[in-house]
Amino acid sequence: MPKQETIKRIVEKVNSFIDVPFMTEGQEAIPIEIVVGKVFEFIPEELIPFMEDAEDGLDAEEIDRHAAVFATFLNGYVDVPWVPESVEHSVLKQVVVQVLSLAAVGESL
Repeated sequence: MPKQETIKRIVEKVNSFIDVPFMTEGQEAIPIEIVVGKVFEFIPEELIPFMEDAEDGLDAEEIDRHAAVFATFLNGYVDVPWVPESVEHSVLKQVVVQVLSLAAVGESL
């Protein structure tokens, strides 16, 4: 699956966990897609196929342990205009959880 399709599927998953008052799902998807795109800048291209079809991967404990640390790290590099840092961090954490979940045991995109 092409990288853009992978990003789109992650945006859809993250958007299902986030509800911003007075914004439609489509409006919410715009900054989420920016964040997912920025996160993907840090993911080596050769790892994407493993996210798309992982036979043996991370367990829930490993995902939880790595998500907060990775989100905090990425928040230093990702800036979405007009979005507060706390909201960026929240979205980043959801993006990271969804990305890491793609590498979970028995999961695929």
